[in-house]
Amino acid sequence: MQEIENRVNELFFKIIACKQQHQRDLKRMWRGCKDLLTEISREEVKCRRLGKDTPKKLELIEKLNESVNTLEQYLMFATLLE
Repeated sequence: MQEIENRVNELFFKIIACKQQHQRDLKRMWRGCKDLLTEISREEVKCRRLGKDTPKKLELIEKLNESVNTLEQYLMFATLLE
């Protein structure tokens, strides 16, 4: 989980390095990833209480991975357009 969190944080600094015209949409996508991280953290509390991973947590992690991969692709496109 820490690895994906680090990837999300690194993406923010890469977004800041892009041109201003691309940043708005990329930041919106990044905020979506951060929101998913928050949801996963809340779900982890429930998982610790139950002593096992819930299906919702696994689904959120999968969704976050897809979102991060998509954001990385769009960031690459934005970098190439500069």
